[in-house]
Amino acid sequence: MSENVILRAKALLSSATPLRTDCGRLCGARCCGGEGLGMELLPYEDTLSPVLSFGEVKNGIFVCRGECERKYRPYACMIFPLFPLVEETENGLCVTAVNDLRAQAFCPIAKIRLQPSFYAAVRRSARILCEDASVRAYLLDKTEEYREIEQLKRLIGR
Repeated sequence: MSENVILRAKALLSSATPLRTDCGRLCGARCCGGEGLGMELLPYEDTLSPVLSFGEVKNGIFVCRGECERKYRPYACMIFPLFPLVEETENGLCVTAVNDLRAQAFCPIAKIRLQPSFYAAVRRSARILCEDASVRAYLLDKTEEYREIEQLKRLIGR
């Protein structure tokens, strides 16, 4: 089921973009440079063959060759520079799209307000992903990790 959930989430994002223009023109497409930097894959995402056709997976991290067909990008690439925080509350699942902490170091759009429709698409796609128990557990773990990094940054004054 995970592959189907991932494909549905990615299909929802197929036309979603952070800006109305190609953000890669602002920075020379640093996040698509294929220079050994990579994006963490969702559970089972490496089984989606088109993803592997333009890069390789090393310890759950997808490293591209610098070019891809947009519709086949990994989920993390499709939502960059955002990250979906997923938390279980007494009222149900709460999903928030926030700036990815990793993007702040090199992405020029990581600190600006993106298109509202992009935030909404990231939230909706994460809700779809949470239909699968293993992907939901992964996103809950990543949210906890994100919160710990935020707390550490506050403690050291960054």
